[in-house]
Amino acid sequence: MEKAIKTIQVNHGYIQLDLSKPERIRAFSRRIQVAGKRAEKDGKTDTLLFRKKAADAIEMLFGQGACRRIFGTNLPEMEWMAEFLKKLTPLVRKWMEGM
Repeated sequence: MEKAIKTIQVNHGYIQLDLSKPERIRAFSRRIQVAGKRAEKDGKTDTLLFRKKAADAIEMLFGQGACRRIFGTNLPEMEWMAEFLKKLTPLVRKWMEGM
């Protein structure tokens, strides 16, 4: 599959997503899910742990400095990440269907 780079304008610049590597997108999704599970203990969520793990997953998918470009910080709030993923997910699905 040839490269299919999508450039996305975010709050503090741009990020890029290579759709020709769907395994990286799936790995990103798994990392977010695992971060949520690991952050849960005794019915409570360790939000700091989740935020760190999710931020690492974002940096892995979009490259170093992505959190700062997207959110303006290296350690975004959970609500910010949820909003970003809520907007990103349908775009990625649409782009993948068109390939």
